[in-house]
Amino acid sequence: MDKKKFLENAPLYYALAIMTLFKTNGGRAASESEVSVCFIESDESSGPDEFYNYLEEPLLLAKALEWLQNNEVIEFLEDDFGPNIYKPTDIYSDKIEFLVRNIDVFNKYYSIANSTDWLKIAISNVNKTYNTLKITEEDLRVPDRDWEPLPLERDSDEIQNAIRSVDAAVEAIQADNGYCAKMPEERDYVLTSLTALSNKLKDMEAISVAYVRVFGLDPLEKAFDRFKGTAKEFVLEAARESIKELIKWLFKRMSE
Repeated sequence: MDKKKFLENAPLYYALAIMTLFKTNGGRAASESEVSVCFIESDESSGPDEFYNYLEEPLLLAKALEWLQNNEVIEFLEDDFGPNIYKPTDIYSDKIEFLVRNIDVFNKYYSIANSTDWLKIAISNVNKTYNTLKITEEDLRVPDRDWEPLPLERDSDEIQNAIRSVDAAVEAIQADNGYCAKMPEERDYVLTSLTALSNKLKDMEAISVAYVRVFGLDPLEKAFDRFKGTAKEFVLEAARESIKELIKWLFKRMSE
């Protein structure tokens, strides 16, 4: 497994562990210290009073908390004197349902009886892989320069190819009633993101690499996985490749 794939998936396992805290405490708020030791068990091999903390990597813990906040699962309450606090949002239950429907790791966790044991094994493997890959803080950081707006040359082949292929992908997804029926929120996310990207490429004067990645490549990857093996796979593959070429072109311009 490469670093990119690991960093996309590993924080989700830590996020699940954090969510078990709010399940066991009845949905009450929890301090930072409570969160950091919310997934532990006794480690008799190290001594009678020793414990193993599954959430042992601070960088992954921070990334998981950031992910949960960005996805409106929990909210952060800062205090001037006391420890900072995390609490479930008012739409916590709805968010869990959405995550179970749309994210494989959450679906697996909530579909098995011995989910806690499964998660412990998974996080142990996450921690081992973290050390094997030698993950650093730099690996977890999204460079600010990726959000630097770059002037658009609307007549360039890269821009025009991206617009045509993204619009074709939007049209193909809109025509699929099954996607709307089975995954309505995921479909809305994909269509909203791709439409926003297309409009920006057509109307705005500048765009960033990070914007193209977040509103183009990420939703196309999701849609491609859903339609793999169908006729629409080829339309989505073409769109995905055109966005990759656009990102390469933007990176090249960034370095000039």
